[in-house]
Amino acid sequence: MRFQKLWLCSELERSGRAIEFHPTTTVVVGENDTGKSSLIKSIYAAFGADPSIVHPRWATANVSILLDFTVDGTPYRILRSGAVFALFNGNSSLVWKETGVSSGVARSVAKLLDFKLELQNRQGEFVTPPPAYGFLPF
Repeated sequence: MRFQKLWLCSELERSGRAIEFHPTTTVVVGENDTGKSSLIKSIYAAFGADPSIVHPRWATANVSILLDFTVDGTPYRILRSGAVFALFNGNSSLVWKETGVSSGVARSVAKLLDFKLELQNRQGEFVTPPPAYGFLPF
């Protein structure tokens, strides 16, 4: 998986930001409290892997996330706006749209990334874990 560009748009702040990633290496540097962690957490959140700790200011900003990326050279774009997730292919055609992380996004992201881990739930059924498991140990 390679990331190309990340767009962040805040309704509350009425502003947006676009970050382009270099095709081979991107280094994120900056002083404390300049948004380095928020940038990384936004990438995770685009896939439904919400961090356990979110800065209160970030949580209230109501940020929509759009991420261009490739998987094995195939281009995709994932959009997250609130609880709605949508994946588009390189032709901007909708591949899937989901609203529940555990019930839908987990399976769809796992299929996209060929992530075949299944865990047993409390009822003894084998299920695809939330997308955060795909980003372990990060």
